[in-house]
Amino acid sequence: MRVLVSDEDADRDGAALLAAVDGVTVLPYSPDRPEVACAGDVLVAPYHRARRAISVLQRHPEIRHVQLLSSGRDRWTPHLRPGVSLGTASGAHAGPVSEWVLSAVLLLLRRWPELLRHQAAERWAHDTGAADTLSGKHALVIGAGAIGTATAAKLAAFDAGVTLVGRTARQGVRAVADVPELLAGHQVVVIAAPLTEDTRGLVDARFLAGLPDNAIVVNGG
Repeated sequence: MRVLVSDEDADRDGAALLAAVDGVTVLPYSPDRPEVACAGDVLVAPYHRARRAISVLQRHPEIRHVQLLSSGRDRWTPHLRPGVSLGTASGAHAGPVSEWVLSAVLLLLRRWPELLRHQAAERWAHDTGAADTLSGKHALVIGAGAIGTATAAKLAAFDAGVTLVGRTARQGVRAVADVPELLAGHQVVVIAAPLTEDTRGLVDARFLAGLPDNAIVVNGG
C-alpha cells in the first residue's frame, strides 16, 4: 500500500510509524505543492490546515481512501469522488478539545480578557467588575460524542449542572429536538456536534434569543 503523508514537521512522527508497518510504503508530499505529489493509494491529510491537500486528491484519481487527523469531515465530503472512502480521528481529540472548552468558559466567566487589557495598560483593576464562577451554573452540551461527554465530565467537576444533548434521547442524554425548551435554563452552552446538514444553522437568532442574559456560548465543533 502506498500512503501519501505530508512532509511537514507536525506529520513526521506519523510518517515514521506508518513506515514501520509491513507492506506500507510512505510517500512524502508537500501540501502546498500538490502538482509534485507521487501516485498513492491512501492520502493522509496534514495535521495543520488539512484542506490544502484537497488539491492532491483532485490531481490523483488513483487515491481510494483519505485519512483525516481531525474529527470534522465537512470540508472534505463535497470533494470525494465515488469509490473514495474517508476516515476521521473522531475520539482522538476529546481530551485537548474538552480542556480548550473548559478554559474558554472559565476565561469568560473570570473576565480574563478584561483583566489582561488592564494589565497591559498597567492599571490595578481587580475591583472594576465582578468575576463569575462556574460552580452552580447549568451547562447545555450539544453533542454526545467523545468530545461532548469529556466536556460534560470536566464541567461537572467544577460543580456545574450538565445537560447532555444527542441526536436521539437515551439514558442521560436529551434529544436535539428538546433544545429550544432547554435554553432558558442554561447559562453556558457548548456546541460539540459536527457540522452536518442536520446541524447547520442550529445556532441562529432564535436560539440565542432563547438564552438568559449574559449566557456564554462556546463552539467547540
